[in-house]
Amino acid sequence: MIAQIEQHIKQGHYEQALSLLPKLEQAFADHAEMRWAIQSLQRDLESHNQNTLDTLHGLKQVLVG
Repeated sequence: MIAQIEQHIKQGHYEQALSLLPKLEQAFADHAEMRWAIQSLQRDLESHNQNTLDTLHGLKQVLVG
């Protein structure tokens, strides 16, 4: 799912990437740090921030540990 989000971001399809976030949030509902990272990603996607890929990479780092 993260790979799909990344592809959408690279293609500039922020709305499609946003549509996947609820599923990601549900998968990590009990992980506070991941929820924070997902919320940051959501804010970047909503504002079409050019640093969105950096935020996504940060989310991956949280996931990997």
